[in-house]
Amino acid sequence: MEANGSILTNKYSEGLPGARYYGGNEYIDELEVLCRKRALAAFNLDPAAWGVNVQPYSGSVSDLQLISIFILLHFANRDIVCRRRTLRHSPPSCSPKTV
Repeated sequence: MEANGSILTNKYSEGLPGARYYGGNEYIDELEVLCRKRALAAFNLDPAAWGVNVQPYSGSVSDLQLISIFILLHFANRDIVCRRRTLRHSPPSCSPKTV
């Protein structure tokens, strides 16, 4: 958990250990290899048969998460606006065009 907020999260390290696209990732490589070994050991998995990805979310996966959050917030806000209009004794029509 401490590594989640460390300077390691500020290092751009695209690719896999030993085959990064940018230099200067030796410590990131060591840490990622260690995390892979520990993850396989935690679930008693054979490294020859199983692979594990311990890299944090990035790219399209995180983009999709952000988009879904904004969509949920939009609908939550729309519901709040509709409730206010109903409470103020205004017409209860609340279509997407009125919000």
